[in-house]
Amino acid sequence: MWALGDIRNPNQLKHLANREARVAFHNVAHPEDPIRLDERVVPHAVFSHPEIGSVGETEATLAQAGRRFVVGRRDYGDVAYGWALEDLTGFAKVLVDPESGRILGGHVIGPQAATL
Repeated sequence: MWALGDIRNPNQLKHLANREARVAFHNVAHPEDPIRLDERVVPHAVFSHPEIGSVGETEATLAQAGRRFVVGRRDYGDVAYGWALEDLTGFAKVLVDPESGRILGGHVIGPQAATL
């Protein structure tokens, strides 16, 4: 039996259900080569004012797990996009493993954050 979408996952997101469907289809069609869904990297957004966009780990979850990470942060007002929007409040933040350079999480708060 296969299940996907809201019945299987507390993250009720259409794009996640679409990915679950592709994984389930692959596993039914290719039982000799099953794949798994990596739910650590599910992007999500809050369409509020300001908008919030996020994917992956947070500083809190990484610290709680004892993982080393570095934070890169840039305010909207520091780049041309922010100047064009005349926004002084928004920012983007990336959490990175200092050893491998692997991106562990990304978070944006400000205009068009869900799109970014």
